[in-house]
Amino acid sequence: MFLVTLTYLASPEVINGGLREHVAFLERHHVTGMFLAFGAKIPRNGEVILVRPTTQQELWKILREDPFSQGHLACYESQEFLASNIQPDLFKLLHQGCTDSGAAVALSSRPSR
Repeated sequence: MFLVTLTYLASPEVINGGLREHVAFLERHHVTGMFLAFGAKIPRNGEVILVRPTTQQELWKILREDPFSQGHLACYESQEFLASNIQPDLFKLLHQGCTDSGAAVALSSRPSR
C-alpha cells in the first residue's frame, strides 16, 4: 500500500480554482478502488491519499494524470508500506475485485480480529 502526500505549491486561490478537476481525478480513482481514502491535510496545505497495493511505476503514472501535477500546483511524496495489521472491513475492501496478480502483493497477512 502507499501513503501519498501532496503539498500545495500555489496560493489558496489558485488551488481552489483547480479543485473541481483535481477532485474529479481523485473520484475517478476512488471509484475504481485504487484510492482507498483521500482528504485535506490539517492545516490545509495539501492532501493525503491512501492507495491500494500497486507498483511504484503504476502509482506515478496515475499521479502524473492529476491536474495539480500537470499544472505544477502540488508536489507529491509517496511512502510504500506493508500493512501487517488490517481491520477486517478494510481487508475485504482491499481484496474486492483484485484481478491484477500484483494488486495484492503487499497484503500477505490475515486481518486482525
